[in-house]
Amino acid sequence: MPSIETNEHAREEWRALGFHYSRNEKSRNWVVEGGPEGLLCFATLLRDFAGELTLDTALEQRSVGPSTTLNLRRSGQAQVNEAGIQGSPNDFLGLAEIVQRCVGAFGPGEIASIGAEYAPSSPYRLLLRVHPPSTDPASLDPETPSDTG
Repeated sequence: MPSIETNEHAREEWRALGFHYSRNEKSRNWVVEGGPEGLLCFATLLRDFAGELTLDTALEQRSVGPSTTLNLRRSGQAQVNEAGIQGSPNDFLGLAEIVQRCVGAFGPGEIASIGAEYAPSSPYRLLLRVHPPSTDPASLDPETPSDTG
């Protein structure tokens, strides 16, 4: 069992990221969740990564978040798989636009499913779970329970 300090560090990393993610291997989904502002942080992360790929042609991937299981990876083909999300800089920019559009169209309690519009032949789908504004992303992580309760 992780220590209180380890859990607190992970909670702070989720808060800095602005959203929480998890992978469901059985349903083959990546779930990205948070309040609208947190999901917009995810769109910003995708845009920033696209810019980094454009500026640094040697850059191949970036691990995201405290669990580092979600990887953004350079690839000639857009895809969502067990390792994360891959594509070209333009693919990541397009995905950021899709995420931003979904955040504007879906309200708390709703889930947007991104599949064919980003990567039609992907083995995994990306689900955006919208929570109420100002949701603490650390509270969405069942692996790092708060020591207060």
